[in-house]
Amino acid sequence: MKRRDNRLLPFNVIQKATSGDEEALRTVLANYDGYIRTLAMRMSVGEDGGKHYAVDEQIRGRLQGKLMKAVMQFDIDRE
Repeated sequence: MKRRDNRLLPFNVIQKATSGDEEALRTVLANYDGYIRTLAMRMSVGEDGGKHYAVDEQIRGRLQGKLMKAVMQFDIDRE
């Protein structure tokens, strides 16, 4: 999935997310949702021999958790 909107997240959203603001964290997750879904996509072969693709929700949840942890640990004031 390609993002149609190539704009970066606004600085104030990143700043709020690093301080734990829930709405800002949801915005960050929404921004990366397509990328996370792509990474979590898995192929399976059905009984008919056809290939089927689906998002592995366990992997998706783990990736979202890792993103949230990274955002919370990010030092926005680092020079």
